[in-house]
Amino acid sequence: MPPTPRRVARRARGQDRDAARLAGWLGLGMAPVALVVALWFAGTMLDRSAAAPEEIAPPPAPTAFVRESGAPAAVAAPDSQPVAPLVPPAADRTWWETAFANQLAWFTTARAPTNERSVARAAPEKAPTRVPAAAATPVAPLDLTAAINAALAARNVAAPRVSPTAVAPPTGARSSAAALVPPSGDTIQTSRRVHPTETPTADLVVPSRSQAAIVAASARPVHSAPRNGQNKWGIGIYRDAMFQLSIVERSKPGVILLMDPSYEFARAVRQTAPSAFIIGRTYLREDRQPLDRPAERGTALADQIALTAVPLRGVVDAWMSYNEVLGSRPSTDYIAYGQLQVAFARRLQGTYGISAVAGNNGSGAIQPHDYPLYLGVAIRESDYLGIHAYSPPATRDMRHEADWNTLRYRKIQQALENAGIRGTKMVITESGLGDGFGPVRVTDEEMAEQFAWFTRELQRDPYMIGHAAFGLFNLTGDWAGFELTGTKIPDLVRSLLGPP
Repeated sequence: MPPTPRRVARRARGQDRDAARLAGWLGLGMAPVALVVALWFAGTMLDRSAAAPEEIAPPPAPTAFVRESGAPAAVAAPDSQPVAPLVPPAADRTWWETAFANQLAWFTTARAPTNERSVARAAPEKAPTRVPAAAATPVAPLDLTAAINAALAARNVAAPRVSPTAVAPPTGARSSAAALVPPSGDTIQTSRRVHPTETPTADLVVPSRSQAAIVAASARPVHSAPRNGQNKWGIGIYRDAMFQLSIVERSKPGVILLMDPSYEFARAVRQTAPSAFIIGRTYLREDRQPLDRPAERGTALADQIALTAVPLRGVVDAWMSYNEVLGSRPSTDYIAYGQLQVAFARRLQGTYGISAVAGNNGSGAIQPHDYPLYLGVAIRESDYLGIHAYSPPATRDMRHEADWNTLRYRKIQQALENAGIRGTKMVITESGLGDGFGPVRVTDEEMAEQFAWFTRELQRDPYMIGHAAFGLFNLTGDWAGFELTGTKIPDLVRSLLGPP
């Protein structure tokens, strides 16, 4: 029998009653679950707020070392004040602000990026908001003399192999550095390749007793002054290839960076460019630049580099340690890197007579006023300060916002002068466009003109030695967007600048 309208309506009302009954049972069943979840979340928040959060405090002013007398001398704080913190002081916080402060402190200290090639690059910044500065807490001088003396005495016995056990940061470092904020809320940091990871731990490669003894016995402390004069155009060579000597001969660079050079190739480069300032670099993977136990790491790295650097003394003028290791906001890594570079410079220069190049951080990765604050002692101890100078990513011109990018070194130099760190010799160990000239389709002529402009700017600053353009890779495919091999750029730069 076909359904009548009355039967259809009755059936629909029955289905509605069944659906409502089912929804009611489901609601009654889910209510306890929702209550349990709500109670668990509230308990978690109360547990986090129960612990007293670490106080936000400005980092302490560093203590500088005077190499000539060895007596420590206080360095004035840089001409900058900390901005207002992200969360209010502990006494004025609500429970959720306290929980946020704890999470901020954990995230800032627990994650430490280690970048090999590119790190955060800062866009032009407005003047930071000023707040009254808190009283600076004096910090004791970095006592690395005992570590260095112990390493020297260890040459008479079998060299120890350092275990990969992590070492806790210095007392008080977490509370002073964990909650630091960038100097300007308008700072925008971008990057071509940033991989924030936990700071890795790796075994040190310590030279054997016989190797260290031979190298140290042949060392004589000789710190040669740069002899390139106003010839501040330069180039970085990252793969040995004898045919690249013709590029050096034609372009006549005043600054050259050599990565992992062979003895024969380095001497051939020196013969081709007798007046160039040559920097040496040992390649270390991102996960082979750890910052735990910084004094031991710096000393051992200097011993390792000395095996190559001492036989090349007079050929290579100075050597770097790590490259682009800092790429985040201030954290305990800043403190550790400063300590590592102090130990590296004292060992390399004091024991082996080889000049050290401090810094070498990514372009725009560190605010200018943070250089004297965190790396001031290392800069004083080292003969030279290395800077990277690139335009912002995805730009076609090195002159783009140059004051805060390619010419940022001037702000760094001014911050050092304001802090009482004077007479610092700087060298640009990498320079170019943020993403290279290949991806943005810049012609050889345009790129050469930009390098020539940058070189002329460096010639205006007597404290600047010059720059090494990134770079010659021998057409291996590494960093193809920056590859200068096979281009007319080096020759065109020399033509634009004229004879050295």
